[in-house]
Amino acid sequence: MRLVREIQNNLEKFSSKEAMVSFRDGKRQTHTFKELQERSYAYAEYFSKESKKGKIPIFYNASFESFAAILGGIFSQNIVVPLPANFQALETCLGKLQPKCSYIASSQENVKKIYEQRAVSFIEEKDVGKKSSFSLSIEDSLPIFLSFTSGSTGDPKGVLVREEAILFFVQYAMTTYGLNESDRIGQFIDPPSDMQIYNFFYSLLSGATLCVAPLGAHGFLAEFFKEEKISFTLSTPSHVKKSNVLKTNSSFWKKALFAGEGLGEQFVKTLEAQNPDLEIFNFYGLTEFPMISSMATKENRYKNGYCSIGKLVEGVKSAWEKSEEGLALKVSGEALFDSYVEPEREENLLVTLEEGQKWLHTGDLIYEDKDGFLFHQGRVGQFFKIDGERFSITELE
Repeated sequence: MRLVREIQNNLEKFSSKEAMVSFRDGKRQTHTFKELQERSYAYAEYFSKESKKGKIPIFYNASFESFAAILGGIFSQNIVVPLPANFQALETCLGKLQPKCSYIASSQENVKKIYEQRAVSFIEEKDVGKKSSFSLSIEDSLPIFLSFTSGSTGDPKGVLVREEAILFFVQYAMTTYGLNESDRIGQFIDPPSDMQIYNFFYSLLSGATLCVAPLGAHGFLAEFFKEEKISFTLSTPSHVKKSNVLKTNSSFWKKALFAGEGLGEQFVKTLEAQNPDLEIFNFYGLTEFPMISSMATKENRYKNGYCSIGKLVEGVKSAWEKSEEGLALKVSGEALFDSYVEPEREENLLVTLEEGQKWLHTGDLIYEDKDGFLFHQGRVGQFFKIDGERFSITELE
């Protein structure tokens, strides 16, 4: 498992360096990479007794403990299932997974009741010993974690993510965006999402410090950026828009990555004007394939008020399929996910095997200009016609 080996090497290489800043009961806490390693080993030892190569939901709340539990689940050779603290489809997901045990942050009494109703055992911080005799063994590659899509179709898809996808995603950030051990990564996504997990892997594989803002921090996010000297962020545009960051300048903030929704031209111009030294990047990816295309906004490529999602990243294979609404993208490559929890997802042509190559049919309508820049134009099935005129359900909403 190359990913586990690289994480382990970095935990030792940066052992005395600050790995994480987080807040508990309103108090700021810091933890080194050595402390993260020791705590994750304690969770790994506990999980090893309960399960091996099974699925362990980690019901997390952006705390040091829940991130240590995630890493412990991976070290114990289980498939980690990160579930955000407000995950609406929790019962649906538990029904699909039927896990043996789970980790729950101590404060989540409402979640405990759901687990108890389903007769699923759960552990809390107090259940895990402070020291462990766990010995890490590195075996063959297996899916690292299972991530649920947002469920915009009404039924979240469980996606098994391979270590190759995580390495591909993080190493691209390190080579293209310059992420390194001197960075301080701002984590402020509220409610939590799988972007939090990728921020965690950013830290583990680069040696950067992950600074986790308190939940509900959007009203004082600009102050958090300055106090923690945040230099690198990954979020949706909406998470920045609803904060006070647009009203102030942060001289430490050097790189901002955006994904998950359209990046508006006016938003970019406002952010650039407020933070002249900030480099802004837009990228396109899916739970099934986290990094497909990327670009810097200084390329100045806009269409209908929105930024291009960039050019295809090296190593991503692509093809276009004709539909009534336009051209839909399908992709293949090393970073493609392992499988869905429900095999029928693949049988329903979300995934096809063509000449020995596995392809994901994204369902996204993509326009490519003459210079190879891509523009997202909606989803297949999200358009309809009235008297011959084409309307977008998304735009109407």
